[in-house]
Amino acid sequence: MAFEFTDDTVRDKNQISIFQKRHNIHYPLLLAGTNDKDQATKILGFLDEVKSYPTTIFLDKNHQVVNIHTGFSGPGTGNHYTKLVNELESEIIQLLK
Repeated sequence: MAFEFTDDTVRDKNQISIFQKRHNIHYPLLLAGTNDKDQATKILGFLDEVKSYPTTIFLDKNHQVVNIHTGFSGPGTGNHYTKLVNELESEIIQLLK
């Protein structure tokens, strides 16, 4: 689910498409609204609050929320980035078992 910067559906869907191609994503990305935290919290009713973007919600095979990760440490953060990548990859591997 993507929360974009504007209410311009054409522009926002184009941005999502660019992101999807850049990161070689083969699953659907849905335009869910604007990047307003209150609106996102209402749309994602099972969360008590959207605290930051990005928010990653991990679901198990039964579609139950098992973990929520907020924020992002980019490559420029060195060891923080490496640690984050390792943690997220480990989480995904466990969920795929």
